[in-house]
Amino acid sequence: MGVQVKSLRSGEAVVSTLFLALGVWVIYQTLTTFDDAGVAGGDALSDSALFPRIAACIMIFLALVNIIKVFFNRDLSSGEFDSEEHDKISPDHLIKGLLCVVVFVVYLLVLKSVGYDVATPVLMALLFYILGARWWSSCLLGLFSSIAMSLFFEQALDVILPVGIMGLNFNF
Repeated sequence: MGVQVKSLRSGEAVVSTLFLALGVWVIYQTLTTFDDAGVAGGDALSDSALFPRIAACIMIFLALVNIIKVFFNRDLSSGEFDSEEHDKISPDHLIKGLLCVVVFVVYLLVLKSVGYDVATPVLMALLFYILGARWWSSCLLGLFSSIAMSLFFEQALDVILPVGIMGLNFNF
């Protein structure tokens, strides 16, 4: 049992390190590529690098917290879980997690050509369904959550979302 827990902890450290590297890479990209394109800088409404930087900083912080947790071998939860029992991952949860990752990768591959307004409701509906919601509530939640995200990004953050080859856009 001890070997399995060590293996899970080292795997958790590797994944956290990958998230840490991803966050650092995003920060690097916003400081170089975005700056070279002239879209980094200015006030909050005209700085396209602002949101990725904030998300990357949060990712870096959480990855560091998890790495420290793994390094010191402490459970930072409420203490209600037995550490060995808490580290077990059921095959069902593993399959659902991997399926969510595959669906998200496919979404990223088709997003530019299909467009946000077509791809995102499908993505969200599939994710809700994979995670256990009924098919009809998955469809409704997928549609409404993608509309809410579209409103937030287009209206509040003034981000232009991909429209794809069909040119569809909610245009609120």
